[in-house]
Amino acid sequence: MEKTISLSDGEEALAVFGRQDRHLKRIRKTLKVRLVARQNRIVIEGPDDQVAKAAETVDLLRQIYSEQNSVLDDDVESTLDSVVGTHPSVDKERLEVIAPGKIVRARTPGQQHYIETMQAGDIEAKVNPYLRPLYDALNETMGVGNFKRYVDNDVIEVIPLAFMRGRTLNNSMIILDEAQNTTHVQMKMFLTRLGVRSKMVVTGDTSQPDLPPGQISGLVDAKNILRDVTGVRFVHLTSADVVRHRMVQNVVNAYDDADRAAHEKSSGAHRRSGER
Repeated sequence: MEKTISLSDGEEALAVFGRQDRHLKRIRKTLKVRLVARQNRIVIEGPDDQVAKAAETVDLLRQIYSEQNSVLDDDVESTLDSVVGTHPSVDKERLEVIAPGKIVRARTPGQQHYIETMQAGDIEAKVNPYLRPLYDALNETMGVGNFKRYVDNDVIEVIPLAFMRGRTLNNSMIILDEAQNTTHVQMKMFLTRLGVRSKMVVTGDTSQPDLPPGQISGLVDAKNILRDVTGVRFVHLTSADVVRHRMVQNVVNAYDDADRAAHEKSSGAHRRSGER
């Protein structure tokens, strides 16, 4: 069987052929076909099934060239893997990146599944694991049916902190949970979203930050910066305010005692070192 494929112009031909026809040589070696480059045409000769695979490979490389204006060695390898069945072919879904003329494409079924998962997950699905404690509290307080109805009607909105930027919230009750994990900049951004006839409640446990070492918690920072600001109040809760299973209060007290002992031991070590 013989098949001829005509390319659009010399630039496309150069990209598909590869420097010194390296792409064609790779196709020829993998598929065991005869490939001849004639100006802007490719002539493919060989068994019917192999010629069909070679033609499919060339067509896919032309598509890659149209999307990113180049054809890399990796593009040839992944395309051949797909065509010959090393990796089953994937759909032509693409994930666009912020770069003119460049597109990131799935090259394996695993990568394709990853892209499809990202495209299918909405905001709520992505952040739901982190918001579960707040959902549980609201469901218990309001009832599952009421809470869901309020969310569906946008009476209640639950969103990640990053999506607060640029907004002003009027006539609202605004709650920031897990505030110990905010940075200085994030806390300032959140507090300045306050609109007219609105109130804010910021909650967090300063003993349990998940920030990188050396990073000051935005909640701790805010306590120092805002302690003398009119209209801002701070409420400190202790283990006595823990209303859960009785064992939880005991666990909290035990950890507090251990932390206090470790701090005192560390302070004593520093003093002894200074005395020498």
